[in-house]
Parts: sequence; C-alpha cells; structure tokens
Amino acid sequence: MFLVMFQKEAQARTPSSESKGSNEAVVDRFRSARFGMTEKAALKPIFNDFKIPKSKIQRRLHPTEKTVSFNILVNDLLPNSGKVNLFYFF
Repeated sequence: MFLVMFQKEAQARTPSSESKGSNEAVVDRFRSARFGMTEKAALKPIFNDFKIPKSKIQRRLHPTEKTVSFNILVNDLLPNSGKVNLFYFF
C-alpha cells in the first residue's frame, strides 16, 4: 500500500523523534495504516483513523495497470485544511 493525497495547500513537517541524522526520517505508515498492508487489512485503520465504514470507501481497479486503490474524502486532515481526497494504492 502507498498513499497519495490531494488538497489545495499541504503542510508537512517531520517530528524530531522520527529523525535519523540531520535530514532523514523513517516513514513506514500513514496514521494507523502501515505501508505493505493488504486491502482487507487497511479497512480497519481507515475506520479507526477517519470513522469511514467500508461502504463509504470507493474501490477502483485501474483498467490497464490492474492496481487497486481506495479513495476516501476526509474533512480537515490537517487543521483548517478543508476537504482532502486520500488514495490508498495496493
């Protein structure tokens, strides 16, 4: 699994507790979802993080690449960020 998110403006920062060296960070998850999860395994973290049930998750299969993605709409992922489309790719 990997994640893509779109919004008009994004702000990101790396917490110092995750820093390795001066400019490196280990990123192995997005909130409760860990990279490498299966589709079925990712449903519970999505619900726990955003309270979005399976019935509200849009599952898509790319016609040529055959990759599966989940699309969810989240309000205020970051403070005052508005609506954000999150995509989980498998």
